[in-house]
Amino acid sequence: MGDILQANAEIVELFGKIVFSHPKPTSLVKYLISCVLLGEQEEQAFIVMDFFSGSGTSGDAVCKYNLNSVKNRCKYILVQINEEIKPLSSSSKTTEIVSNALCYLDSKHKPHNIAEIGK
Repeated sequence: MGDILQANAEIVELFGKIVFSHPKPTSLVKYLISCVLLGEQEEQAFIVMDFFSGSGTSGDAVCKYNLNSVKNRCKYILVQINEEIKPLSSSSKTTEIVSNALCYLDSKHKPHNIAEIGK
């Protein structure tokens, strides 16, 4: 199902560095989706809603679930407030992660907010 190490590896593969402090592994979210849909009728459609989408793991998990499904019966809606990412003054692991996120957004010429990372 995955753990924080796998989630960190996925984040590094996507962004080049750790840009979130507590990512969830796509395989875990995909597993949870399959548990919810277990035994449901194939013709029914389902929507996964994630109100704290961050890096978009839930959307990625839905797409991966649909790849292995008979039908693309699962859709997703991701919601993330345009919360500004501000540099931290203390020296900690969190400061490094925030700095990585800001560098990533700068490299893509995007505003400094969480919603832009998930896009």
